[in-house]
Amino acid sequence: MNDKEFIARVAQRARTDLEGAAATTYAVFQELRERITPNEAFHVASQLPADLQVLWLENERIDREVRKTHETEFVSRVRYYASLPDFETAARGVLAVFATLQDALGSPPRD
Repeated sequence: MNDKEFIARVAQRARTDLEGAAATTYAVFQELRERITPNEAFHVASQLPADLQVLWLENERIDREVRKTHETEFVSRVRYYASLPDFETAARGVLAVFATLQDALGSPPRD
């Protein structure tokens, strides 16, 4: 799956346009990556297609600290960074990116 296919799937799942899906994907990747160790982040990147690795690894630093947050703060930060209109749109976008990321990594869906 390349970046265009990934964004298109996010757009479909989140019921948004491609621009909104791209902004949401970028924000989710950045926020999610900040919540795992740099080594884990590089491991995830190694499993992604090259064009998605660029989105995932942008601004990554090997010496950064892991940032712990709760779900509400995570979604709120995605809303802010993706310039989304409301919390519900951001939450739908986060779930869409997570589901598409599972597809891209070949992970089984959660029940």
